[in-house]
Amino acid sequence: MSDVSDPVVELGAQLGGVVPIEAAGLEQELRDFVAGAIADCAELSDWSLDEEPQPTIAASVMPMLRLTIGLEAAAGDTVRADTLRRHYLHWMPALWVEQVGSRRFPFDALFHTPLDWERLPRLRGALQRLFGLLAQAGVTGPVVAGAASFEAFAASHTTVASIYDGCHFGRWMPLLYGYPADLASYGAEITAGADPLEVIDRRITAPLLHDLLHFSPGRRCIFPPYLDECIAGGLGVIVLPSLAWPEGDDDHGLMGASWFAQVGMVMVAVLGLEPLLRAQAGALPWSELLGEPLAAACARLGWGRYLADHAVHFLSGNTRPDAWLSLLYAHAAGVDLTGLDADTLEGLDVDPASVPSTPLDRDLVEAGLRSMCVETTQLQGSYRVRTAVPPVPITVDLADWTLRRARLPPHEPAAPTWPFPPALVALHRAAGHAAAEVVLTDVAGIADATDALLDGRDAAAAWGHVRWRPA
Repeated sequence: MSDVSDPVVELGAQLGGVVPIEAAGLEQELRDFVAGAIADCAELSDWSLDEEPQPTIAASVMPMLRLTIGLEAAAGDTVRADTLRRHYLHWMPALWVEQVGSRRFPFDALFHTPLDWERLPRLRGALQRLFGLLAQAGVTGPVVAGAASFEAFAASHTTVASIYDGCHFGRWMPLLYGYPADLASYGAEITAGADPLEVIDRRITAPLLHDLLHFSPGRRCIFPPYLDECIAGGLGVIVLPSLAWPEGDDDHGLMGASWFAQVGMVMVAVLGLEPLLRAQAGALPWSELLGEPLAAACARLGWGRYLADHAVHFLSGNTRPDAWLSLLYAHAAGVDLTGLDADTLEGLDVDPASVPSTPLDRDLVEAGLRSMCVETTQLQGSYRVRTAVPPVPITVDLADWTLRRARLPPHEPAAPTWPFPPALVALHRAAGHAAAEVVLTDVAGIADATDALLDGRDAAAAWGHVRWRPA
C-alpha cells in the first residue's frame, strides 16, 4: 500500500481517485533489465565503460508513469499497461545502454571522443550563456550536470557520455536526436572526413542542451511532464536560438522545437525568466511560483489530454498548444481557475484586453515569424531542420491570436502555429484590424516584418510585404 504522504498519491486523488503503482517496483524492473542488457553487451565484447551506469527514472516522468500504469492496470487494460512498462523500462533503456557504453562506431566517436572546448564553439557558447542566466537568477547550486559554473562543467566533463550521465534523462533514456538513424547519419559525416568534434558541436549541441535544461535528475518537477518539455524548449531558444531556428545554411535545428518553445516562451513572459529558471532548477517551489489554482489547472489539463488518447510519450496534444496558452494568459489576466475541469480548460475564453503586455511581446512576434520559416527534411531517416523562405503566406489572425501558415508536407505533423500576444491583439482590434498577411521573399526581412506587425501598419520592401485586412 502506498504511503499516504506520497505526493503522487495525493496527486492521483486530485485527478479523480487514480491510485499510482509503487515507484520501487518500476525502479527494480529497470535495474534488472539494464543489468541484463549490459551483460549481453559485455558478452559480445561491446562494452567500453569500467563502471556500470546506474539507471534512474527521471523525476519529471516518474509521477506520470506511476499514475498511468496504475490507471491502465486498474481498468484491466493489460496491453496499455504492458506497453508503458516496456517502452520506459525496456525499449528506451536498451537504446540508452548502447549509446553510453558501446565501443562500436559511431557510438565511440560521438559519445566517447575526448572534448576540446576550444573546438566546440556552439556548445561552449550556449553553456556560458546558460550559466550566466542562472547566476543572474540567483541559482548557485550544481544544477547543470553537477556543475555550478562553466569552468567547473568543462573541467569535470571530458566526453558527451560524461555530460549526458549528469542530465535529467541521462541515466535512463537515449539522448534526444540520438536514435539509430540519427547516429548513423552523423557517423556517415565522420566517415566522409568530418572531424568528430565538429560533428558533435553541430549535431549534438542542441539535443544535449535541451536535456541539460531539464536540470538535475532528482529535482521536484512541474506536472505534467509536457510542461517540463515546454520549459526546456523555451529556455533553449533563449540560450541558443538556432536550436529551433538555424542560421544561414545550417540544418541542425530540432524538429518540432517550436511547438514546445512557444508555450515555454509564454511561461517566461507570464511568470518571469528568473523565477521560472529558479523553479526549473529546483531552487524555488513550483507551488510558490504558480500558486495552487494554476498548478492544479495544469495538472487537470495535462491529465485530461492523456485520457483523451493514452499516448505513450506523455506529450498529448503537443501540436495543439492553444489550451495551454489560454490557461497561461488567463492566469496573467487574473482569471479564477479554481475548480475548472479539463473540458472547460480546453475551451477557456480569455479577453485579450485583460492580459497585460510584457517585455517579451516583440520577441514572441519575431519568434513566431521565424517559426513559420522552418523547413524540415529527412536524410537517411534523420531529421534536418533549416531556415528557408516559406513558399506560402503567413497569416496573423486576430480572432484566435495566432500566426500560422499552411502545412508543408511530408514532414510537418501539422500546420505550424504561434501565439500573437493578446495585448497586441486588443490594440489592433481597437484600430479596426482583423488579420494580416505576411509574404517573405528573404528571411532577412523578419525584423522589419515584426516591426510592421507590432505597429499595425502595412509595409512593402525587397524582403516582401505586410498587409493588414480591416474587420
